[in-house]
Amino acid sequence: MGAARDHGIIDAFIIDAFITHEIPAAADTAYQGAGPTVAVPQRRRRKDPDTGRFRKLSQSQKDVNTAHARRRRPGERANAELKNWRIPAENPVQPEHRGQAHRRSSDPHDRQRLIRLAKPQ
Repeated sequence: MGAARDHGIIDAFIIDAFITHEIPAAADTAYQGAGPTVAVPQRRRRKDPDTGRFRKLSQSQKDVNTAHARRRRPGERANAELKNWRIPAENPVQPEHRGQAHRRSSDPHDRQRLIRLAKPQ
């Protein structure tokens, strides 16, 4: 967040897009202070000077954080799914589909079969 603010990315995108057009956004705690339309969860409270421990969040603050996490979940899941896609240089199984995006297989036997097919005979 600091580097993004240093280079003006936050000002250019967050302020112009989200604030000017009043687009609501759900972000993590790194975006605290990015603007009024950017919703962030409640942070853990500072240390109590008497006990030296962090003060716990109230139940209502925990409920707000839970609702915020539910709102962010679809975007986080989409990002996780996109990380499992790649564009192979060559598809040994179907050469006519070369260069298209294919989902990585989590099956180890499928991966071994692709490795065998890719090796020169």
